[in-house]
Parts: sequence; structure tokens; C-alpha cells
Amino acid sequence: MIRSLVLAVALVCSSSFLRAQDAAPTPEEKPPVVQATAPDAVKALAGKKATVEGKITRIGATESGGITFINFGGGPNAFVAVVFKSNYAAFPDGFDKYKGQTVRVTGPVAIYKETTPQIVVKAPEQIEIVPAAEASPTPTN
Repeated sequence: MIRSLVLAVALVCSSSFLRAQDAAPTPEEKPPVVQATAPDAVKALAGKKATVEGKITRIGATESGGITFINFGGGPNAFVAVVFKSNYAAFPDGFDKYKGQTVRVTGPVAIYKETTPQIVVKAPEQIEIVPAAEASPTPTN
């Protein structure tokens, strides 16, 4: 009787283990893509990982050079990608290659001073230059 019980428990445990091993790993969900020209939609994703797409209108830095701003246009509260000096080494070619390009920036969305949505960029992999054929149409208001 005990032997039958032990065998039954072993069978149940091993079948559960095998099912767990057979389960396909779930791929990481791709974050939503929102347009940089829709700052309210970007703000709605604050605290979450997102991809923001838009055309770079200006790249500038603070006077001290400690922060680079990759601007997408649209006024003072428009989306901006921010790169801190501590991450400049990851960008040995600088940022000029992004000027005028349509890009997708991926990372956690933060709100700077309660008005400006931003993503802090730490690695080049977070910025993807989008081929013209793949760019989302820019909404017209």
C-alpha cells in the first residue's frame, strides 16, 4: 500500500515537472509604440516601458555638456529623449547621425517637472533609426 502511494506521488510529481519543462517560454511583450507628436499619449504611459516614434527636430546639450537632449519638436512640453554624460561612452560616434531622422526610442517613460514626457537613454540599442518605408504616418491635427 505504501509502495503504491509513493509510486503515485512520484508519477504525479514527475509529470508536473515534465509539463513545466515542455512549456514554451513566453517572449517579452513588445512595448506599445506611440507617436512623439501625441504627448498626452506618451504621458499616459508614465512608469511603463514604451516605444516613442518621431522625427528628430533638434539635438542639444546643457551648457556644462552633462546632458544631451534629443528633441522631437512640438513645443516646450513635447517628448524628449535624454542622455546623461555618464552614458556618453556608449555613443562613441555622438548623436549627429540621428538629426532629421525618424527614430523609435524605447525605455521607461518618465515625466520631467510634471509636464514633459521623456525616456532616459543609456545605450544605442534604445534608439532605432526607422527606414522611411516602416515609419508610422504622422497624425495631422
